[in-house]
Amino acid sequence: MAAPPRPVSSCAAPIVWLLVTSALASAAGPARGRALGRRALASGAGAAALGAALGPAAQPARALIRGAKATGADAAALGVVGLFISMADCEVCIKDLPAACTGVLVGPQLVLSASHCLDLTEGLGGKLTKVVFGDSLLDPHALSVPVERFVLASQYGRQQNNDLMLIRLAAPAPSAWTVQPIAPPPGRAAGAVATDEFPQLDVLGFGDSVDDETRYSAGVLGRLRLQAISPVSSATFLTMVLDKQAGTCSGDSGAAAIVAGGRGADARRGVVGVLSSNSLPCTGSNGLFVSPAAFADFLRKGAADLNLPPPAGL
Repeated sequence: MAAPPRPVSSCAAPIVWLLVTSALASAAGPARGRALGRRALASGAGAAALGAALGPAAQPARALIRGAKATGADAAALGVVGLFISMADCEVCIKDLPAACTGVLVGPQLVLSASHCLDLTEGLGGKLTKVVFGDSLLDPHALSVPVERFVLASQYGRQQNNDLMLIRLAAPAPSAWTVQPIAPPPGRAAGAVATDEFPQLDVLGFGDSVDDETRYSAGVLGRLRLQAISPVSSATFLTMVLDKQAGTCSGDSGAAAIVAGGRGADARRGVVGVLSSNSLPCTGSNGLFVSPAAFADFLRKGAADLNLPPPAGL
């Protein structure tokens, strides 16, 4: 069955308009950086698109505000992938810089991420072209797989807290990448690992490493540990950073929250949440995550519409 057409979500449409009008206005005058200020947004992909209009940072990116460096091996162990959203058709953007988002592999050919990554960039001509398997979206030699098609949770009836999408890859992911299962709610976890209601969470993302609205610093993988401060069994839950000088930011949207633990086989703890937005400024930010377990019906039906098995764990 063909995937249904993708509508633009009602909450993202006015933000897209704000991005377009601000970008066009900024092209005419010296207040360019201020008019394109990414802090006008609380969520990531549109801000990363604006970063592409502003240009690269003057210092090397580490991804995540004060995030620890993460490697391709880290990404493979946790199934983390980068969403490369081409801004080549954006009239006010630097053509060789993508809008960045993050995702997680939940099947050999299936990626889970945040739907606003597309809602916020389409108004600027952004197109999700490929998924990158590595530690940098900016490395032209990084392994990548083209995107075939995708579906959004908003297409399946539920209109609140529905910031999820499933992406079908044109070919299976590299074999080194671990497929992460969707974690069951606390109290129903299978096996030896059971999540409690307020766990510490590992997040890897390709977001900004510099908390500066005038710089583009997304695209390089970083790692951060968060603390859940509301129950992860809810449809959405909140987190705080353990290091108050750190935080999630533009480009980390879609990143998976995975209960903190080890690597490799021990890392198969499952996806507890998907990053939807964070407070501003990014330094010391609180994160808002959507629980994919609360959208099990969408995940099953969406995967079927993409002619793929449901995500692992369902």
